[in-house]
Amino acid sequence: TDIRHISYQLAWYIYDTYSSKGKTVEIVSHSMGGLITEWMLYQVQAKNPVFPPYVYVQDSVTISTPYAGVNDGYNNASWCFSGIQCQQMLPGSSFLAELQAKGLNAQATTAGTDNTAIGGSPCDSVNNPAGTTVASGNTQKISYYANTPAAPTCYDHVSYLNDKSAAIDMPIRFRNPGDSSDQTGIGPHSLTAMAQAVMSGAK
Repeated sequence: TDIRHISYQLAWYIYDTYSSKGKTVEIVSHSMGGLITEWMLYQVQAKNPVFPPYVYVQDSVTISTPYAGVNDGYNNASWCFSGIQCQQMLPGSSFLAELQAKGLNAQATTAGTDNTAIGGSPCDSVNNPAGTTVASGNTQKISYYANTPAAPTCYDHVSYLNDKSAAIDMPIRFRNPGDSSDQTGIGPHSLTAMAQAVMSGAK
C-alpha cells in the first residue's frame, strides 16, 4: 500500500476518534511509521481536501525514520522486491523528494506540533545514520552517533525501542529548531529520550 494512503487512513482515524472530539494525541513512530506521520501532518497543513480539516497532534517523535532514504548497503529495493513502499523509501524517490522539499516539521492545526527525530546509530544497518536525523528538517534532533565501546549501547534498527536504561551516559549529538549546528554531549538512552520528548510540554 502506498505510504500516502496509509497516512490518509491514519489522519481520519485520529480525526474521527480524537480530534473531532477536541482531544489531542501524542504520536511515537518507528521507521516507516515516521514517514507516515510526517506525510499526514504535511497534507493536513497543506489543506489537502481528501484529508481531515484538522488533526490535533501535540508531539510527534520519530525513531530511526529514513528521511534521507533507506540504506541497505545496495541502494536498491532488493530487500523487499518491488513493493511500492520500498520504492518510496529509496534515496531520491519522488515521495521523499516532496517530503524533503515541503513536508518536514509540518504543524498540526491550532497549537502546532512539537517534532523530535531520534536515530543516527552507526549500528543501524537499515538507515544511513545521518539520514535518520540530519535530514529531518528544522526540528529537534537526537543522534546516537557513537559505536561501542564509546557508547554503552549501539542501537540496531529495532533496539531503540527496547533500551529501558535510566542512565545518562550516552554520547549524543543534538540540535534544536533554529540552531545552526549540532552540539555534542552526554544524554539519556533511547526510551528515556522518547519519554522526555513527549513530556516536554505543548507549544
